[in-house]
Amino acid sequence: MSFIEGQEVKTTKPILREVASRVVQQFSTVFDYSYKLSESRIKEMKKDPDIFSAWESRVNAAKSREWNIFSKQDAEYAKEIEDRLGNINMSNIVEYILSARLDRKSFLEVMWNEDSTIQNIIKQPHTWFSRDAVKGWYYIPELGGKEIYLSDIPNKIIVAANNADKEHLVGESLLEVLLKPYERKKRADGSLNSFIDK
Repeated sequence: MSFIEGQEVKTTKPILREVASRVVQQFSTVFDYSYKLSESRIKEMKKDPDIFSAWESRVNAAKSREWNIFSKQDAEYAKEIEDRLGNINMSNIVEYILSARLDRKSFLEVMWNEDSTIQNIIKQPHTWFSRDAVKGWYYIPELGGKEIYLSDIPNKIIVAANNADKEHLVGESLLEVLLKPYERKKRADGSLNSFIDK
């Protein structure tokens, strides 16, 4: 401890110890978590530098692979699929499908040529789509328009849902397991910044 003109002055080591103590207390505090991963929270977590960097590395590794279409039973069938896909960029398709791992689901619209070959596959915002408990997925193409059920337009929209089942009808997100540590990190960073500002 140091003193200047009779006043106690905190030196570097005590300050660091106090900061560390505050951080440890923050991490050890029991918080109330909703455990509900909302769409807005997914969007927020995807912007986290650590999550973004790790996910980009994973996606880029998958996109860098060479992709081929084949069938163990029927080589002609595989060739037919390849011809239908034409010059579609498979790297983009892989990225679109992988995005469902974080967003729970991904919706791909297939644009067809007149000769039944695929012109393009476009990822559409998943916020356009909703799910009816009985009829399944639908979307509204225009503001105030009538809902269009995907079951009525086969071969138009591809739904890629991550681990969808009876319990998770709209799929699961890999971010579910990161929610609690993310909340703790966010709160600890906020407390640390607040302490430093003081």
